[in-house]
Amino acid sequence: MEWVADEKQMWRHWTAISNELSIPAILNCPADEERRPSHFLWWSADPPRWPAITNTAAISYVVGLNGDEEKPDTILSLDRNVTTNDVPLGPGRWVISTNQVLGFSSTIHDSSGNLLMGDGSVRQATSSRLREAVRDAFTSAGVSTNTWLVP
Repeated sequence: MEWVADEKQMWRHWTAISNELSIPAILNCPADEERRPSHFLWWSADPPRWPAITNTAAISYVVGLNGDEEKPDTILSLDRNVTTNDVPLGPGRWVISTNQVLGFSSTIHDSSGNLLMGDGSVRQATSSRLREAVRDAFTSAGVSTNTWLVP
């Protein structure tokens, strides 16, 4: 959580789980033509080094700061082609409210996207399903805000 205040550091959220990933390249969606890393170099003990990725240039996914494994309806992550009122969310920290009209742009997945939920499941979602998922996070999961870090 120490990197929440600085959205330029959001890539560090992904390095925190890099040891759990057998293939870190999964942080780059194959459908995301704008995010094509030349390689991934994550933490290595031999020799000790930090990742070569030190920015969000190779990351395709939004970090949901209000995701909670004990609240399965919360959103841990989603594709970065999310929009509000038909305007793409640019890089940065976004506080999502219930009065925003959320959706997915056509830049990735043909106006749809994937949601990683609090229980670890992944859901394919249209724009209307995204709005339902956010509404469910507010109502059934009791989340008061949805804060997202967009790469």
